[in-house]
Amino acid sequence: MKNKLRQLKFKLIRLFNRIDPRPKYLIIKQVNPQNQMWQWELCDYEDVSIFGNRDYKGYKTYLLKRILDFMDGQWEEDMHYTDYVYYLNDNKPLNIRQLSFILSAMRKYCKGLSHYGTRYYARDNDHDCIVAIANALTSREWEIQQISGYSQGDWQYCMYPLDMYKDAKDIEDAYFSLGTEWMIGDVTRKEILCSDFSCDFVDYQPSYMDDDEFMKYVSEQTGVKVENITVYEYDGEIRKTKYKRRVA
Repeated sequence: MKNKLRQLKFKLIRLFNRIDPRPKYLIIKQVNPQNQMWQWELCDYEDVSIFGNRDYKGYKTYLLKRILDFMDGQWEEDMHYTDYVYYLNDNKPLNIRQLSFILSAMRKYCKGLSHYGTRYYARDNDHDCIVAIANALTSREWEIQQISGYSQGDWQYCMYPLDMYKDAKDIEDAYFSLGTEWMIGDVTRKEILCSDFSCDFVDYQPSYMDDDEFMKYVSEQTGVKVENITVYEYDGEIRKTKYKRRVA
C-alpha cells in the first residue's frame, strides 16, 4: 500500500512539473541511519518466506508451513509416506510425478536426521528437501538463500519463487534495512540552503544501487534534472548542554 502511495506522489510531481514551466529543483536530505524505518514493513513481497533465526521475526507462507509441519512427523527411513503426503496438498490427490519427487526427497531427509542431531535443526536446514517438495507441489522453481545484515548474528533464510525474483538481494536489503533513506523536497530556486528544506516524501536507496543510479532514478521519477538536485548527507549530531537556574 505504501509503495503505491509513493508511486502516486511521483506521478503527481511529474504532472505538476509538466503544467508549471518554471525550472524545478529538488533537495535530498539523508535520514539519520538510526531513525530509518524498517523497510520490510513497507514492502509487499509475495510468496516469500523468511525463517531459520529464532532471534529475528520470521514470515512463513502457508506453503512453507505445510512443508515444515510435514517434515516434523516422526518419520523412519523405511516408512511408507503415501498415506500422509496428501496433507501437503490439502488432502487433494497428487499425481505420480509429484509423489515420486516428494517421497524421494523425504527418504534423503530421513537419512540425514542423524547427521543434523535434532529434528528442528534438520527441518530448517535441509533446504534441498524443502525446495524439492515445494517444486513438486506448485510446479514452480523455488530457491532458498541465506540473507545477512551488518553483524555476524544478522542472518535468516529466504525462500522465494524464481519466476518472481531472480535473487534475494532486494529482499535482504529490505529485511535488514541495509540501504539509505532520503527525505526529498521540492524547492523554488537553485541557491538552496539546508534550512530551506521542507520534506515532501521519503524514498529509499537500496545498498546495491550506487549514488549515480539513485540520482538518475529520482530524476526520472520526478522530472527534475540531475544537475538541479542538491544532496545533503548525514554528518552526525550536535549535542548541546543546557542549564537552568536553581530556585531557592
